[in-house]
Amino acid sequence: MARPHRWLLSGSDLTLQGHDTAMTRRLLVGIGETAEMTRPRQHLVEFLTSLRALEVQTQVATFADGPVNAALAAVAEVQRMQPLPPRSAPALAQSAIRRVSPAVARKVHDLRVRRRAQWIDRPDAVHLHGALGSPLLDYVRSFDGPVTAFIHPWDFSVAGLPLRERRQFVARTDRFLVADDAVVEPLLAAGADPARIEPAPELASAVPAPPASSAERRRARTAAGVPADRPVVLMPPVPGWAALPDTTLALAWEVQRLGGPSGALLVWYGMPASGDPEWPLRYDIDHMDLENVQVMEASPTWEEAVDIADVLVLPTAAVEGLPDGFAEVAARQATPLACWEGHPYADDVARWGGTVVAAGDVASMARSVWAMLATERARHRARSAVWSFVTVDAERVAPVRVPLP
Repeated sequence: MARPHRWLLSGSDLTLQGHDTAMTRRLLVGIGETAEMTRPRQHLVEFLTSLRALEVQTQVATFADGPVNAALAAVAEVQRMQPLPPRSAPALAQSAIRRVSPAVARKVHDLRVRRRAQWIDRPDAVHLHGALGSPLLDYVRSFDGPVTAFIHPWDFSVAGLPLRERRQFVARTDRFLVADDAVVEPLLAAGADPARIEPAPELASAVPAPPASSAERRRARTAAGVPADRPVVLMPPVPGWAALPDTTLALAWEVQRLGGPSGALLVWYGMPASGDPEWPLRYDIDHMDLENVQVMEASPTWEEAVDIADVLVLPTAAVEGLPDGFAEVAARQATPLACWEGHPYADDVARWGGTVVAAGDVASMARSVWAMLATERARHRARSAVWSFVTVDAERVAPVRVPLP
């Protein structure tokens, strides 16, 4: 299927053939080191994979052969290119003409690159993965959009570029994303503006995976001994018996009042279900006439808990058993998460689209739980939080407009 348009150079202008140019976001990438799949190169592949899922069309100009090219070709359109020969007859003519008429020299340059650049669609942004990707700038000299460059200490240093390429690279790059402070000094020595140098973001390894399907959640509940046909509110254990009955049992009572004993099931995992320590918990459950609470002695991993739950509610202060990034894990699986104000991780919960309720306001928490069970808004909010974080990093590296779900 032919593309609707191509990017052609006409003098110093960009001319688009065709129409419907606003529908697709495009990124053009230049890379010159492809002999070995190092971690920086793997990051690039993962990043382009994320962009493809965000409906960004990527073209990659590679200036070397190597195994990285095949990995890039799996997620983007890859074209092997050659740097413009600096000492060819057209190059020498262009250099001589530049002293007399820069405008004519630009036209000579455009003629030199016209045929080689025909494969390039008009980009919204250009990204150079390392200094050896800088020859791409010769092919997009009329491009006036943003140019970013990723600089890693394992890569070829900007200091090793020929003088003309180094000057063009430094002058044309709007933002240098450095993976290590060691590369800052060579950039400054080459003339880079310190204001354009910033730490490289943590490149997203993937966009949010599809949440667990209903069938997957049913299988996870069956394996955990939890009914598969009822809404499940999952609660981690409290820090210790001194916190019993905590607000968790009060929340269970309020949820039961709203939905009845056959409504949402509150599964309290990691709590004593047998032996001597069981009696205080059972006493409170029986004393409060709670028929919607299931005590599960097993302690599933957080990933398993996220798959089991329709909604997760953290006890007032419990942090034991919560792994690093627990709120992000829940958000990536679109499992709504709630906690009380004052919880040590309340900021993380809110940051990843969760719900934070005033401490002790059991009625408000119960209403929030029911709203999360009854509508898709909480799931969408969790997913949107993840997409927002992914696209923030995407926009830093490749400032193209990307869609949110």
